[in-house]
Amino acid sequence: MGNPKGVRRDFEALEKRRLAAIQLFGEEFNNSEIGRRLKVCNQTVSRWRKQFEAGGKAALQKAGRAGRKPLLSSADQQRLVDLLKQGPQRLGFETPLWTC
Repeated sequence: MGNPKGVRRDFEALEKRRLAAIQLFGEEFNNSEIGRRLKVCNQTVSRWRKQFEAGGKAALQKAGRAGRKPLLSSADQQRLVDLLKQGPQRLGFETPLWTC
């Protein structure tokens, strides 16, 4: 499942869909009906309902980012960029071109 290769996820639309489910929770629809209306499976609606009951609306808001957190600090990332810009010859390589 997921998006086709090269298509980015629309985090705003995903959050909007989860928040729409909150409104439907209040109207006493069952998970199957909410799933049909929002075009998601029952298990997803069930998970959203549990998260909402445990943490409120904030539990269904977007996380802010996807993927792993960087292992390097911002300072280390900047230092790496600076070193790469100096070129490979400064580090003892024979050519001025970075290669694998």
